[in-house]
Amino acid sequence: MSSPTWWPRSPAGALAPVTEPRRPGDAAKAVASSELIAEELGWTAGRGVREMVVSAWEGWLLQHPEAARS
Repeated sequence: MSSPTWWPRSPAGALAPVTEPRRPGDAAKAVASSELIAEELGWTAGRGVREMVVSAWEGWLLQHPEAARS
């Protein structure tokens, strides 16, 4: 699995967050957890956030090959 080369990284190798002001209409706070759906429906996530983002990026590049960087 490849990851986008433009992902910012901290010296420790973790993703470095980029904080910007909210845009009009943005939620003040967003919280996500798979615990409730696991408890209520027995569903569990099969992939982590990083895998999902990489997969979405690779899928997007298939539709927009001009955006691929060498």
